[in-house]
Amino acid sequence: MHNLRHFYYQNKEKIWKVVLFIAFLLGIIFFLNRNVGEDSNKNLYTSNSSNTNYMDEQNKTYISDKSAISGGTVTQEEVKQVNNTISRFLQYCKSGDAEQAYNMLSNNCKENGYNTLDKFKEKYIKSKFDKDSIYEIEKWIDRTYKISISKDILATGNVNDNTKITDYITIVTENSEEKININSYIGEQEINKETTQNNVRITAISKKIYMDYEIYDFKIENLSNKTIKIDTLQKIGTMYLEDKNGDKYNAHAHEILEQDLEINSKQQLNISIKYANTYSGNRKIKKIVFENIILDYVKYKSIDNIEKFEDVCKLTINL
Repeated sequence: MHNLRHFYYQNKEKIWKVVLFIAFLLGIIFFLNRNVGEDSNKNLYTSNSSNTNYMDEQNKTYISDKSAISGGTVTQEEVKQVNNTISRFLQYCKSGDAEQAYNMLSNNCKENGYNTLDKFKEKYIKSKFDKDSIYEIEKWIDRTYKISISKDILATGNVNDNTKITDYITIVTENSEEKININSYIGEQEINKETTQNNVRITAISKKIYMDYEIYDFKIENLSNKTIKIDTLQKIGTMYLEDKNGDKYNAHAHEILEQDLEINSKQQLNISIKYANTYSGNRKIKKIVFENIILDYVKYKSIDNIEKFEDVCKLTINL
């Protein structure tokens, strides 16, 4: 160890010159590699491109020409559409032009999280964007695109900052105009299907579709002379969706308050229930099932052995 220290102090100047020279060479190699990649992709649209990405270098936006799910090729027409909508929206957010960005949101998207411009600025823009952001856009499913937001290390100089924020943005048509849904919100669908059984009527009104779940809006009517409870929340998997293959997607029961499922005689309630259902263009939900509706909740609470309680019904809404 002593000899090593002695060698270092004797040759300190030469050692540091070598270190700095190597660092300089590595920097040049990195810079040249970067420029070669940028030059080969500097045009956003090419008539016969074999590149994996279309690049808008001026706005630091990179649009993949492959679908992340199917692996299929994304057409130039679709790339132009994405650049005219999603890329433009991202640039508005990045530059701080919040009002222009806000005007690109669909009405449903605004109603489901951003009902004011100030809320949009606070909840979305401030949490995701700054002047050094760069974007990668990949086609996901149908008109939904995965957005990866990261820092431009050439602009910041911080090579250790590999933070990446992911969002899913969907292009929708509203009044013959293209709008977008953000923050993994895909869209909303009307359902308006109802079923009545044992004096309980449940109407599935609509559903809100997100990337990782769906939220169904219900109107539930108690037509009986007794207090009912839609579910006791004591068992797992008694409220669920069922698809055409028989696969089940359970409600997020832990997010529901017990008192919100209790309905007095001749009363009705409106409730929203979230289900674990990752977005898929191929999945078709065929049924909404409530397996554990208590038809006399007062009596149910009065007995000791609830496992023997039989005044229970199963209600299925066919979609």
